[in-house]
Amino acid sequence: MGPRIASARFWLREASGALGDFGTFVPLAVAAGLFVAVAMALLGLLGLIRSFARLVPDAVLRGLQLTVARELLLSGLRTNL
Repeated sequence: MGPRIASARFWLREASGALGDFGTFVPLAVAAGLFVAVAMALLGLLGLIRSFARLVPDAVLRGLQLTVARELLLSGLRTNL
């Protein structure tokens, strides 16, 4: 018989505590991404994307894109400064 290797248990709370805020952010980000992916898949499969696109004016979509781009830029600048 070979040498016995001690096993270590993995506790999610300990990993979250070790990672600090990042440890609590990751599960929330994954859940949010999965929610958006499932919602978009359902809208696409049911053919409701076109109906939704007709309801929302192009100006609103462009405004959302501009706002998200601005927030990403500012977030990146804050992180790197």
